[in-house]
Amino acid sequence: MLAYDVPLVIVIFGVAYQYGTINLVDMIAMQQAGGVATWGAAQMPLLAIAGLFAMQGMLGKQPFEIYVAPAEIATGPMVEMGGKFLGGLFVMQCFQLYTAAVLYVTLFLGGGENWATFLVKSFAVLAIPVAIAMVFPRYRTEDLVRLMWKWPVMLGLLGLAFIVR
Repeated sequence: MLAYDVPLVIVIFGVAYQYGTINLVDMIAMQQAGGVATWGAAQMPLLAIAGLFAMQGMLGKQPFEIYVAPAEIATGPMVEMGGKFLGGLFVMQCFQLYTAAVLYVTLFLGGGENWATFLVKSFAVLAIPVAIAMVFPRYRTEDLVRLMWKWPVMLGLLGLAFIVR
């Protein structure tokens, strides 16, 4: 889980530095002031791409579902995951999917002018990790750590360099 936390911290720090605040409402207001040109994705494209990588890892969707693998190996096929426990897992994952998409929309896509545009943006952002999960198989642990600490961290640090100037 540390593999995606490092780029996520870099991305959040870069966005907070760019807007001069950690208040999400203020970030949305600054992004909505000038239209699409003032969105975080337009002003900080490298951080936005690194944020997508970090969000994919944070969601635990394929190919970044490595932290689930040890539990699957230890428990094996004989563990019954049904009823209220399975329902609890599904509810938790649904909240996590929605929360990650909302955070990304808030940081990089200007929030929402109203609920309809906010939900459309959130579902569009959520479609990216779900589509990637259907295409790629699960990575091995060392491959995942190498990938997450190489590309998203490099993109995040380059994005920070362009912000700090």
